[in-house]
Amino acid sequence: MAYYVIGTVFKDLKKDVEAENYYKKGLVYEGGNMWAGRIYTSLSNIFSDRGNYEEALELAKKSLDLLRIEKNIIGQSRALSDIGGIYRKLKNYDSAIDYLFQGLKLREEVKLIHFILGSLLEIASIYNEQGNKEAALSYFLKAEPLAVETGHQSRLAIVYQNLATLYKTTGNLAFSLEYYEKLIQLTIELNKKEREIKINDLQNALIQEKEQEIERLKNVELKNAYDLITEKNKEITDSIHYAKRIQTALWPLKVF
Repeated sequence: MAYYVIGTVFKDLKKDVEAENYYKKGLVYEGGNMWAGRIYTSLSNIFSDRGNYEEALELAKKSLDLLRIEKNIIGQSRALSDIGGIYRKLKNYDSAIDYLFQGLKLREEVKLIHFILGSLLEIASIYNEQGNKEAALSYFLKAEPLAVETGHQSRLAIVYQNLATLYKTTGNLAFSLEYYEKLIQLTIELNKKEREIKINDLQNALIQEKEQEIERLKNVELKNAYDLITEKNKEITDSIHYAKRIQTALWPLKVF
């Protein structure tokens, strides 16, 4: 588990070489390793990102076998989706659709709405690539209410963009215009939210800068006070030494 987590941290940081090394360390005890399925999934993603699709496919299928033994439904659905995605990159659309539907079925059984949305978008995009506009429309329309329900605005923008384009290419200009208007409104909202985030970040930065300046001034004042005290201490010490020298000079010599 530790190797898996560390590998995933490196993977999120886009340090795939380090991630791969830790994932492979986690496979040492593969026979009794309940994390092996997850590790093979992550390794498959790394190889897929590199363009090593055949090796990625082999790792993803190995992951699926292990996750089935573990009865890990969520893991299985992800592995099936990953396999479908790899077949899509290989332009093997029939196999891609087959695995994606298997993954979608599992996700619907356990009501994983966010994952169902991802499957629907992937399936719709493949149909669109194949030129099957009717099927693509159908699955983008199925994805729309889920994107609204989950509040996933970036995915909702993808849905609106594709529906507007598909309706335009199929000659349904009224629906195309409707979805372009939805897309424009959503884009305005997203830009507003982005501006608000930037303003908040700027305000936080200014507050932090102000606090740092206050702290700096405090330190300057403390240093000035310390320097003043040091100077006064020196003056007092010098005065004491001077008085002592005078006292010593005026003290009568002791006669032996």
